[in-house]
Amino acid sequence: MEKQYFKYGTGYVNIDDENLYLTNSGNWQEARELKEKDSSTKINNLTRIKNRNKGFIPVILIAFSIFTDSIIMASVMIAIAVLLFFILNIYYRIDLGIQYKIPFSKIESVEKYEKGIKISFRNKVNENDSENINGIEPRGFEILKQKSLLKN
Repeated sequence: MEKQYFKYGTGYVNIDDENLYLTNSGNWQEARELKEKDSSTKINNLTRIKNRNKGFIPVILIAFSIFTDSIIMASVMIAIAVLLFFILNIYYRIDLGIQYKIPFSKIESVEKYEKGIKISFRNKVNENDSENINGIEPRGFEILKQKSLLKN
């Protein structure tokens, strides 16, 4: 079984002989544990992405309350908080990726557009679904062509 993967903007696409997996890390153990897209995977993805920054807010509020003796210190704390927030978002960008698998038999089309690809497929309950994947590295397009998923 040939396994390949490539990076995109917020995660990885893993591909074997049967499925296309959307993962955070590109790790095959993570890929094997994924389920097909359905309402539970949508909720899990949204919850994970939404909760990612919740721990950051209390830390900033505590630090803000400790160092707010003056307007200057309050301004400095706010500036540091904003800077840390942006740094953490860049560092943990991969955690924003979606996670589920798509069997090849359910993929209807893969279309290339200027920012990436659009995958049209049938989800776990056999409904029409699609996913836009942006920021694909160049070798990703080659892998998709090799697997006869991307025509062009």
